[in-house]
Amino acid sequence: MTRHMSIPTVFKGLPKDVSTFQESFPKKVPFRAQHLVLQAVQKLLEQGGFRFIQRWLPQACRSAEWACAESMELHRLFPFLNQHKKDVSSKGFHHRLAKLRSFRHTVANIRHAAVHRIVQDSESLLGMLQSAVAFARCIGDKECTQQLEFLCSSLNDLVLQMDERLHHLHQRITFQIRICQSRPQELMQRRALLPEAAKRLTEQIEHIFNSQVQDLLRKNLLLC
Repeated sequence: MTRHMSIPTVFKGLPKDVSTFQESFPKKVPFRAQHLVLQAVQKLLEQGGFRFIQRWLPQACRSAEWACAESMELHRLFPFLNQHKKDVSSKGFHHRLAKLRSFRHTVANIRHAAVHRIVQDSESLLGMLQSAVAFARCIGDKECTQQLEFLCSSLNDLVLQMDERLHHLHQRITFQIRICQSRPQELMQRRALLPEAAKRLTEQIEHIFNSQVQDLLRKNLLLC
């Protein structure tokens, strides 16, 4: 079951002003990583959609002068299928096409987020990947399905690892505050220093995550 990153509530029971340290922690997947992932997903969907058109509408594909997935572009897929659906008599094609219509909005959102660099939280990003997997299965593209399933599973694992690092950091901050509760002067000093320390450590966690995602995409030839 897919889980997503959440910020643990470890500040309960602490003084109210200490809870403001939560604001130092990211509630979204680091932007650099999510943008690379969305670009890779868009690329895979374009390739799968292009192969689907080549299979069912080869003549129309040639007439449109689409020699590769990049020349088709993802936003043209559904209008093209709708325009040429009468050219195919196969019941199998029309059955798939009827199912594909339910993915039109999701596919458009993926492309929009990739092109316009729309920030996503971890839940929405993983949801997009799961929808992309369902789309690839619907068009019957095994290669695309396997790549997206691997990407979805791997990203989920990396998000969970980042979640654990953030949770550990929260615990450390909580501990640092609690051990000073009986020493007001030291507590005041720690409160002054902790926000900057939390910010620095959070940036390190984000850097690790970005590097892991970049390596994952590069090793699987998905880095755009």
